[in-house]
Amino acid sequence: MKNVFLTILLTSLAGFSLAGFAFSAAAGEPDPGSVSGREIFGIGGGFIHPSLALGGAYSDNIYNTRKDEKDDFIWVVSPEIWFSLPGSRVKAMNLSVSPKTPAGFTLSRENPAAFRRYRAYLGAGADFYRYSEFTEEDTESYKLEGLFQYNFRSGFSIELIDQYVDTFDPVGVAPFTRRDEYMENLFNVIFSYALTEKIKLRFDYTRIDLDYDERPDDEIPLIGRDRQDNGYSGYLFYKMRPKMSVFAQYQFIDIDYDLDVLAGDSEEHQYFGGVLWDMTAKSRGRLKAGYGVKKFTDVGFKEGKNFILEGEIHHHFTPKTSLGLVGFRRTDETTIQETEYVVTHGISANYKQRFTAKLTGHLFATYARDHYQGEFTFDGETKERKDDLVRIRPSLRYEFSRWLLVDASYRYSQRDSNFSSFDFTENRFSIRVSFSLYNRRSRITGN
Repeated sequence: MKNVFLTILLTSLAGFSLAGFAFSAAAGEPDPGSVSGREIFGIGGGFIHPSLALGGAYSDNIYNTRKDEKDDFIWVVSPEIWFSLPGSRVKAMNLSVSPKTPAGFTLSRENPAAFRRYRAYLGAGADFYRYSEFTEEDTESYKLEGLFQYNFRSGFSIELIDQYVDTFDPVGVAPFTRRDEYMENLFNVIFSYALTEKIKLRFDYTRIDLDYDERPDDEIPLIGRDRQDNGYSGYLFYKMRPKMSVFAQYQFIDIDYDLDVLAGDSEEHQYFGGVLWDMTAKSRGRLKAGYGVKKFTDVGFKEGKNFILEGEIHHHFTPKTSLGLVGFRRTDETTIQETEYVVTHGISANYKQRFTAKLTGHLFATYARDHYQGEFTFDGETKERKDDLVRIRPSLRYEFSRWLLVDASYRYSQRDSNFSSFDFTENRFSIRVSFSLYNRRSRITGN
């Protein structure tokens, strides 16, 4: 079935490339016939960007268990292709999405850029994982995504995105040490309108559909996690300075489960105040904080009221040195029966240092705490579960040429739970060789 899906992806992308050239000409962009072959295939920053990454990783604890750890080497093959109109070397979509988070987005989407009249993007990729010893763990992950943005002369703009993934939660992400596979479709539209030079309105609509794969009859079924979320959000921005704005936001999320196996259906009301800035070429960021209310359809669950926040800071100390910080406190959906929801908060840092024109180093570190609301019974203990997850990932990237680069990394992961049976530690060493027909300078993430 997944092979059929991949064929559909590649066919869709081929059709998009042909349609893209026609749309470009109709919109008044340079005639496709005048574009050189180097531009078409991305070397000159054109429309089509194919790439292939080959690599592998050694893990000393592939199941993320406290005892009886199993080690293995995993081969990873990752083909990818994407299209952009107008031509660009930078991918238009880099979403922060989690199936645990209501309405999908773990970080709010920034205001769409309005430097061009329109922008279109379509991309597809796959990851094939092959285990050397534990071949029953072999799996694949697929993604198809697209974006279209149009800015009208009146100050009104619209941006639509859709992302479909057939993937899995890595072992250790869920509260139990196993891998859960699912399909997800995320749709998001942003309408924005500049009333004046200082006042701007924005409305977002988001829908996410989650469909988890079935487990064998002797295991806990996942059908109780299937759900559809609809999120509505309104913003009012006021520009205090040319590079700084304050805003107010209200967000409503309707969470609808197919079955009431877990806590069941609920509604969330979130109220924020915030500020965003782009003060200099070196520093930009945003911060919002507020109050969230979670109301369950089942009157047996009490209403949740929590302080919530989200912040990002990106600073370039020098042209070769930069640091990014992200902090959050939010409510997530639970995956454990008897519990109601999860209050999760954390912070992450991503430090980048360019040593030479070809060699770049990264250091990613993150800490997160998941506090499950409602008591949970396991191994004779009954209490509210609290998990602390720490992850540290140093890495190096060497660019041999515009089309060939190598990444090497080490990742340390540790979960410390007040239920000690769920503790684990993992060490992972990875190396990857990437071939591309464009100058790939996308950031290294901390995953």
